Amino acid sequence: MKTYDAVIAVLVLGFSLVVFGITGFRTVAGALLLFMLPFYLILDLFELKRSEKIAFSFLLGIGLFSAVCYYLGFLFGIRTAIIATFLLLLAVWLLLRKFRAS
Repeated sequence: MKTYDAVIAVLVLGFSLVVFGITGFRTVAGALLLFMLPFYLILDLFELKRSEKIAFSFLLGIGLFSAVCYYLGFLFGIRTAIIATFLLLLAVWLLLRKFRAS
């Protein structure tokens, strides 16, 4: 992530900590890490503006991450499905990055 994006993330996390306490901080940190980060990394490989990457990664994260976790939850436990989905999305990012470089 770029420095500007990291500063925004820290400000959002600080705001959630002050307003909602540690529970709000953990919720927002989890959403940023699990929902947005993999899709932001994937979208960073394409020619999009920063605001588009942030908005699309949030929307894709809410939709696709939740759907994949839901269906993997039938095969595994929900915690295992969340971890598997996160790792699957990171693998997709690595594969896309590898194939775009070559």
